[in-house]
Amino acid sequence: MSEVEGQEVPAPSSEDDGRSRRRLFVGAGVIALVLLAIAAYAWGASSKGEEVFAEPAASIGMDPFTTEGVMPVSNVTDDQTTTTSGSSTGTKPPGLFGGSSDDTVCDPARAVAFLAAHPDKAAAWVVALNSDPTLRWSKGNSLTVADIPAYVAELKPTVLRADARVTNHGFKNGKPTPRQSVLQKGTAVMVDAEGIPRARCKCFNALKPPKPVSNPEYVGEKWDDFGPPFCSGKTCVDPPPPTTSTTEIKATTTTEIKETTTTRSDVIKCPAIPPVPANATDVTTAPVDFDGNGTADLLRVYRVGSVWHVRAEIGGLGIDDEVIPGPGPSMSAVGGATINPGLTEEAWVKVGQGAATDILGIYVFRSCDLQRVLLRGAGPVGGPAEFPVGASATAADSVQCFGNNVGIEVETTTSSDGTNYSGTSQMYTLDLSGPNPVLVPQGPPSNISTPGTSVTNLSDFICDSLTTIP
Repeated sequence: MSEVEGQEVPAPSSEDDGRSRRRLFVGAGVIALVLLAIAAYAWGASSKGEEVFAEPAASIGMDPFTTEGVMPVSNVTDDQTTTTSGSSTGTKPPGLFGGSSDDTVCDPARAVAFLAAHPDKAAAWVVALNSDPTLRWSKGNSLTVADIPAYVAELKPTVLRADARVTNHGFKNGKPTPRQSVLQKGTAVMVDAEGIPRARCKCFNALKPPKPVSNPEYVGEKWDDFGPPFCSGKTCVDPPPPTTSTTEIKATTTTEIKETTTTRSDVIKCPAIPPVPANATDVTTAPVDFDGNGTADLLRVYRVGSVWHVRAEIGGLGIDDEVIPGPGPSMSAVGGATINPGLTEEAWVKVGQGAATDILGIYVFRSCDLQRVLLRGAGPVGGPAEFPVGASATAADSVQCFGNNVGIEVETTTSSDGTNYSGTSQMYTLDLSGPNPVLVPQGPPSNISTPGTSVTNLSDFICDSLTTIP
């Protein structure tokens, strides 16, 4: 007997003791099985990983914003017919992107029109891009639906030259559907000023940088050379590794350091790009010394459908080809002039035309990339630098250059009688220190007035040897 609070309690018998041990054993076994099941579930969940979707360049992908960009074939114009698999023949549909229904080229104007016609998709597209804290453009770090035309105008159509990891946003049930994707080399995209892909041309899905995935599970239709590492952001588009014939560019530049001039010779290997499409129209050319070696290279401007292009050709090879954002309707190559420190020339292009004026834009060639010169605005970077040149009875505008490291002068005047003109003169210098070449205003504008004089000096273009605009 044992005592509990002064009372005698019978001691457990050997039979009772055995039952207790069996209950303890069974209970411990159940607990162990439960713990093993929990551990196995946790291990299985952690080992599965997050899905990353392989998306070939020719695929439309899941939840596309639009399927209108799908093309059965490429490199044919809208009025051509094509034979599929050697049997059926039909007319190629116009599609959303590509001035000539070529889905390797984005048409920004048609993309904007598509979103304007689908307000629900426009709202979802903006929500997707605003979810990226790294979003930057000339008007800040966020977008509204009303900003879409201006934002898309700042994007650069291009083609990925390496497989790229992105966060890809589709559209479903009125909302953006984010997923991690690998876009195949050759996918047509639009990139921002930092070289970050922001839209896929084939479906116009919104894109942003990828999020880290520690244990990715790659799913979908993989191509022959699919596999990590994948690039992301601007490393996918600038500069690409040489994949075709290359030209070696010896760029001689002059840098002033404490009033001492030193000369540096850079050797850059740039990959050649495909030739101008056979269906190009309105082709104009002009000499520009892109590499600063004292020998003229070739600036070429042309049109494919409704899309205008500017192209740099060095040593007989095409080096870079860019879509020209501009008012149009007519564009042409003007020529080269040096307005920044160094021996390389900037390329002048007519990007638009009015009733009495031509509109000029400027391009800089560096690191194998033909870059549009921007105009410093209220923020760090504004939109493309565009300057009218010409005169009418109500206005007169001119652009003049003043050589190395001096910049340009832009005169803007108006008139109420067609004889007396008054307005402002603004000096600009070219800043090449950032990722984009930028014209920076030098001080406030000066007031100018020419009572009773000819408007000729207020409506001309003089930049080194350039004095005419085709």
